[in-house]
Amino acid sequence: MKKMNWLLCLAVAVIVMQSCMKNNNDTPATPVAGLMAFNLAPDKNQVGFEIGGNRFTNQPLAFLSYNGLYTGVFTGTRTLTAFDFGSYNTIANASNTYEDGKYYSAFLIGANNNYRTVVVADGLDSLEGVAGKAYIRYINAIPDSTTPTVTVTANEAPVNSAALAYGGITDFMAVNAGEITISTSNGSNVNTNRTFAVTDKKIYTILLAGNPASTGADSVQTRYIENGTLQ
Repeated sequence: MKKMNWLLCLAVAVIVMQSCMKNNNDTPATPVAGLMAFNLAPDKNQVGFEIGGNRFTNQPLAFLSYNGLYTGVFTGTRTLTAFDFGSYNTIANASNTYEDGKYYSAFLIGANNNYRTVVVADGLDSLEGVAGKAYIRYINAIPDSTTPTVTVTANEAPVNSAALAYGGITDFMAVNAGEITISTSNGSNVNTNRTFAVTDKKIYTILLAGNPASTGADSVQTRYIENGTLQ
């Protein structure tokens, strides 16, 4: 795996360091993967996650929140459960196989009692740290029957423009560092855009989420988070 900065590796390293504490038998390290979890369900503001029956988040996640960094989880095929933090009622489950040293993201999406959890392998070990280049990807978590077109420009130059169905997530794509603009529209009730700066060698996930029928805090909007930095 390519070298990542401490933001990416901190939570995974906690488990690795604990499992690597040597005794007289020189016990080998326990295999571990990194997982990041997001709540993109606009009508769920108290979401928790557990994996393999163990709590993954200690605090409830509001809409558009995430657990903050990659956290270490044990490897193998495991079930991730999103649940209501107050009642502990299950919202959605997703089974996935987690591999040693790999990074994953989980997104709770949906609305109106129709939810699912999307788990993806982030493939960070395939990305090269190149001066002047950043990496972005985006997920369409807008619970709508239409398929909006998502258009990306970097420093006003076109990068990508294509329809992205609900629940779809792109691979990471390289863009020139500087200002990028991402616009999402279906020609009617979905219309959002945002411009922000990206820094070279950094990795970003862009979140397209919200209720198309709302004009409040849960309305359709564009957010982004920083996954980490390539060395």
